[in-house]
Amino acid sequence: QRATPSDIKQFRERYSKTQTQLAQDLGVTRSTISRWERGVIRIPSVMPVALRGLTHIYASRRSSQRSRDRNAAIARSNYLDARRSALSFVPDHIAAVLPDSDT
Repeated sequence: QRATPSDIKQFRERYSKTQTQLAQDLGVTRSTISRWERGVIRIPSVMPVALRGLTHIYASRRSSQRSRDRNAAIARSNYLDARRSALSFVPDHIAAVLPDSDT
């Protein structure tokens, strides 16, 4: 079954992509995306397959980003724990003048 203009637009909006971004991912121009969405030109019959492929790519990117975010949060937490532990050995009068980096 062929993709419709609303299929293209809904797909793009579901993944928060601009026409330019979707065009780059599909290897076409932004104006081609615009014309597809407006029904000015016929959408290629392979488009449903291409959009399914992009669905998997976008899902993989989101998963990778979540993983990077989680790892960054863990690294920050580990850094703060190590800093607090190290500062526990510093005399109070010296610790008082050190910059606070817990923020």
